Amino acid sequence: MSDIRTIISLFSIANGGRRFPIISGFRSPIGFVKGQYSDVQYELINRKELHPGETCDAFLIFMAPLLIRAELSIGSKFKIWERGIIGEGEITEIVDIDSRIKSTITDAEIKELLPRTKFDIENFKLLYIIGFPKLNVIIADLLEWTKDMNWPVAKMLFALLCTAEHEIVKPIIDIINSGDDEWIWSILQGLIPNLPKSFQKELIPELANYATKDIDREYKEDVIKYLRIVGNN
Repeated sequence: MSDIRTIISLFSIANGGRRFPIISGFRSPIGFVKGQYSDVQYELINRKELHPGETCDAFLIFMAPLLIRAELSIGSKFKIWERGIIGEGEITEIVDIDSRIKSTITDAEIKELLPRTKFDIENFKLLYIIGFPKLNVIIADLLEWTKDMNWPVAKMLFALLCTAEHEIVKPIIDIINSGDDEWIWSILQGLIPNLPKSFQKELIPELANYATKDIDREYKEDVIKYLRIVGNN
């Protein structure tokens, strides 16, 4: 099991490096551009030890992968820390970290990834990695942030929610039955037409009923237009 593949270099003793080589199983923090450090375990590739002043390929395993995943990408550079900076490295491959996060993340940790404001898109990379059905636990909460399709968070959520499974149908029906015209219009424009056709057909009776109510003319026309399009497909 490994999270990322890297190429790492240890500084020489003369340049502030450690006095002794490292071996597989060695642990230390590494730090990226934003300054966040994360503890990792090193697994050297095709060699038993790495001496100060040398370079080699190594797999790294994070002790807390969820906290650091958003900063990881191929080409990302990092510093190796042990009572000071003793080396540096660069990510060459993302290996198993995503599958490990998906298999170990808890519902409580998923809930911590919810947006906090309409501009909060910081955790979307993680949300996409985790994906459905894991995200079913917060699907209703995610939909809350689609009430206005002009919100930055809503635009990104539409793309994410389009990948949801059948569990998304019930909360959408709840929105339609809520009578919140702006919210209904928002998901009608940004979400519903991009769902699987079978899901859309389940929503037709609810939308048809909504269109019979005393609602704004513009909203009603858009619903009727959508129903005609679905009905012809």
